[in-house]
Amino acid sequence: MGKHLHIGRASICDLIHNKDQLEAMIEIAPKRLLDYEKGLLINLRVWIYYKRRKALKDILKKNKVSKNDGILGIQEKLF
Repeated sequence: MGKHLHIGRASICDLIHNKDQLEAMIEIAPKRLLDYEKGLLINLRVWIYYKRRKALKDILKKNKVSKNDGILGIQEKLF
């Protein structure tokens, strides 16, 4: 098991403490996604992108951005 699935800063191995549970998940997990599933993931990624953009715009509108108020740092973290 040389590859690890990373979720945020933690790997799946960090989240699952039982080695047998991890091996069972790897065994039943599909090796490849169907085109339909890939399409769903792309749609989800686009939806998340637009929600993050909307949230940033709302923050910027609410706080009347200036270079010194730190709001611009949020943009760097989000994108």
